[in-house]
Amino acid sequence: MVLGEGIYLICNNTKSSMEEITRDPKWLNAQVPFAELSEAVRPDPLTVSGDHTKVFSQSRAELVR
Repeated sequence: MVLGEGIYLICNNTKSSMEEITRDPKWLNAQVPFAELSEAVRPDPLTVSGDHTKVFSQSRAELVR
């Protein structure tokens, strides 16, 4: 999902295939909040000034710069 110029929200489940994910009823229910978020961001995209790039690693609970 594009949140602004050069700003992306990526949600990924690398442990399951798309076929497995879409079979789960929770996946379909989760589409509503994602659509609502998309509609909320569309008219007023996020902007970032300066380089505030931060990467969070799920395997490590620390901030990586």
